[in-house]
Amino acid sequence: MKKEKTEFRDKNKTEKVIDVARTSAIIIGVSVALGIGLFLYLAWPKKTEMTQAEKEWLLKRYEEDEERISKGYLYGDQKGMLEKLRMGMTYLEEKYPGYEFYIHYIDGWAITVYECAVTEKNTGYDFDMSFYKNEDKSVEIKDNFYRYFLEENFDIYLTEQLSKRDKNIVAIDVYMSTLRGKECDINTTLEDIINKRIVVYPRVNVYIAADNLTEEECIGYEQEIYKFLEEIDIPITYDLYFFGMTIEEMLNEDEYKNLIYDNIIHL
Repeated sequence: MKKEKTEFRDKNKTEKVIDVARTSAIIIGVSVALGIGLFLYLAWPKKTEMTQAEKEWLLKRYEEDEERISKGYLYGDQKGMLEKLRMGMTYLEEKYPGYEFYIHYIDGWAITVYECAVTEKNTGYDFDMSFYKNEDKSVEIKDNFYRYFLEENFDIYLTEQLSKRDKNIVAIDVYMSTLRGKECDINTTLEDIINKRIVVYPRVNVYIAADNLTEEECIGYEQEIYKFLEEIDIPITYDLYFFGMTIEEMLNEDEYKNLIYDNIIHL
């Protein structure tokens, strides 16, 4: 009797092992099939409808595939890039209606971000656009074409503010390189920046006439400049450059000479 029970238990155990093995084989088979399918999808180019401009976008990244892409055949990863670039064009056209854009450079791909250099056709203005992949696999797009509308006005505003406080500040240059999403568009104004409703962290080069000043005197002078820069109270990085030149010389020369001292101030 005991022997029969043992045989019965062994039989059940054997059947369970067979079931597990069968299930594992099915899972492995499905995984292999999916893997092969994915490989074939990526490795076998598909006919894709594209405009001439879209073909040119892709060829900036895949020069070696010019013949195939020109005929409209794309691998899976290339089609994925095309879809994102189309998304980027739609994003720009919605943010900046009335302007036309084309991509003239695509940076190398990374896991979470890649970048494009873009030009607005009518103005010839160059700027950057980046794609960020979020944890939920959604894509966030940012750019800095807003510079075209804000940089010059902000330059004028800062020049006026600084000139009121120090006549030795001869000139400034403003650079807005920070990428921003839909919150910063064609309707963004100088007042939005001044009132800090939108923060773009400009970088400003400040050129100062420091004729007959020593380096130590320039360092002391820098502290005075810092105090009134704080009054403007906008998040900015200032690069201060002190030149051993008079104001007249700096205004009349094409190139500033005799740099005495320079430093960076973050506000």
